[in-house]
Amino acid sequence: MTVPATAVQPLTRVAVHLGSRRLDVALDASRTLAEVLTAAGVTRTPGLLVIDAGGRALDLTSPLAAQVEDGSLVHVVAPAPRPRGRAARARAAWVARRPDPQPALIGAAGASAAVLGAVELLDPAHRGWVALVAAVVLGVGALLLATARTTAESAATLVAPLLGLAAGVAAVDPAGDADRRLALVAGLVAATGAAAVRFVTTRAQRRGQDLATVLLTAVGVVAGLALAVLLAGLPAVVVAAVLLGLVPFALRLLPVWSLSVPDDQLVDLAHVARTAPSVRGPRPRGLGRVNERQVGRTVDSAERRSDAGVLLVCAVPPVLVPVLLVAALGDTLRGWGAVVLVAGLVVVLSLQPRSARGAVARWAPRVAAALVLVELAAVGGSRLDDGALVAVGCVLLALVAAAVSIALGRGWSSVVASRFGDFVEGLGVVAAMPAALIAADMIETLRRMTS
Repeated sequence: MTVPATAVQPLTRVAVHLGSRRLDVALDASRTLAEVLTAAGVTRTPGLLVIDAGGRALDLTSPLAAQVEDGSLVHVVAPAPRPRGRAARARAAWVARRPDPQPALIGAAGASAAVLGAVELLDPAHRGWVALVAAVVLGVGALLLATARTTAESAATLVAPLLGLAAGVAAVDPAGDADRRLALVAGLVAATGAAAVRFVTTRAQRRGQDLATVLLTAVGVVAGLALAVLLAGLPAVVVAAVLLGLVPFALRLLPVWSLSVPDDQLVDLAHVARTAPSVRGPRPRGLGRVNERQVGRTVDSAERRSDAGVLLVCAVPPVLVPVLLVAALGDTLRGWGAVVLVAGLVVVLSLQPRSARGAVARWAPRVAAALVLVELAAVGGSRLDDGALVAVGCVLLALVAAAVSIALGRGWSSVVASRFGDFVEGLGVVAAMPAALIAADMIETLRRMTS
């Protein structure tokens, strides 16, 4: 028996993504995308796009079966809402630019300020009212940038102390060596003030405070040390020596200092507090349970502070080692102290990243160690009698460090080698500060002060 076949119209099955929603639709070959969107409750706004899996825009008024195959996936992309207000539209126009010009403009201002400060220090000529006007302009610019609410947070945080440094240097006419030191100390104090204002601003805005905290600490330490050395009448090379001696300790303290966990999260004070004031007063309340979001936010903030601190600390040896070598290599005792200091720095910078986490913490100290070796070979080769031997030793040490780094990167491990590395690293940390003080001729300075 033959049954006559009835005509069945074929259906086209598609999956439509609407943000977090997904609709599985089966429709006739004559249906359009506009009808599908209307049935799904999507408003036809200007700029609305429907694209397939390959990124091709589809026509809303043409039949869907003629544009996609059966079982295809299409995405509905709606335009972002237009910002309300003139300020919001201007901010959106700034953000929409690629690349963002703000970091480049702020960086150019910082570079100009650094060049101006360097020229003021190197040229001993008096400038009178020109330098005073430059100091006022730079100071106002540093204050405005430190308090500004900008999308280029990191650039503003870095450049505001540079503008303050240039303003402080320009405020003092460096006619001689003593005036140059005074101008530099004034610039460092002004940079610390700008960094402090920027820190308060970022804390109030609740964003970008990690870099501001590290920068304020670093600039404050340098300014305080330079001011103390100037008031004590010590040679200027003492500042470079003490900062180089503090580098190994700073690298060891950064991981501990970066991660800050409240005591209430470690100990339940409501149960362990048994002191007399706690009996008379109300019982302390705990912070509650620790959730995954809170832990992730705390760890990310600690990693940002650690990376910023590592970069700042690793920038100190390449900048200050030539200054100390030039001043110390003319004397035998001071020269050996400088060589021991450089050796300790290279050892610490090469071995400390073994247990570090993150690309910045692993590679920034190693790059700094390589630069210090190059500087020792360049400066020591021209100022020491056996400079060729020093250069060859630096090259051999660099080759050994590179071989060890490659072996560690490929997964090589040894308990004996690790213990030996810990011993050598600890020896470098302990010997760094005494060697730095010897290279700065602090023995002779103390003898003169006590005699």
